Parts: sequence; structure tokens; C-alpha cells
Amino acid sequence: SPPGTQRGALAVAITVMATPALMCVGATLEGDVQVGQGVILHPHCHISAQPGAAVVIGARTIVEELVVIKSTHGTVSIGEQCLLQVGCRIQDSSIGKSSDIEIKACLLNSQVGNNCSVGAMCFLDGEIVTGGVSIH
Repeated sequence: SPPGTQRGALAVAITVMATPALMCVGATLEGDVQVGQGVILHPHCHISAQPGAAVVIGARTIVEELVVIKSTHGTVSIGEQCLLQVGCRIQDSSIGKSSDIEIKACLLNSQVGNNCSVGAMCFLDGEIVTGGVSIH
């Protein structure tokens, strides 16, 4: 495997775009997942990309416990310096830089811009949220 790429028993490709990044015990990655410098993946988060899809996580983003990030097609992109709080779910969506997705929020097929906040328990389906907006 090329430097920075790990292959697991399921032929999972995990690319650390720049080291160091921290993946805690119990975090799981499946498929084409790219992790930027300084990313922290807490225990029991799950990040997956179906065949032909990808997940890209920007530098210095924190993915807390029980977060689920899933790409079924295309690329799920999470910008730099984001915080994905406990139990939130991101599927087939994109998030800009410096955005905060709070506890148990859910984004499906949505786009969230830079410097946004999506409040705890909020549910977005097919929404486009421009930069600097808070939804609570």
C-alpha cells in the first residue's frame, strides 16, 4: 500500500492526507475515506462510503462518539475545523469550513455552508443552508 494508506480485511482504503490524525479505538471506517491533518475520530463513530462513493474530512475536524457519516453516491465533504457532536448523522451531504453540527442533528442530502451551526436534534432533508446561518 502507498504511504498513508491502510488496507483492512475488507479491502478498506483509508487515506490520511497529512499526519498526524487521531483515530480512537472503536472508530470504524469503511470504503474510500480521506482524513485531513489533525482530524480526531472519537470512539464508536462510523464513517462509510459505498463503492464508487467517498467521504472527505478536512483538517482539524472533530468527529465525536456515535456520529455516523455515510456516502451512498458521490462525495460527502466535511470542511476544515468542523465539530460533529455526539450522535449526529450525515448522509449524502456537504458541510463547509468551521461549522458545528450539534448533538443528534441529522443532515440528509443537504448542503451546509461555512461558519454554520445546526442545533441539537435538528433534521435537514434536501436543504441548502448558506454561510453564517444558525438553525436551532
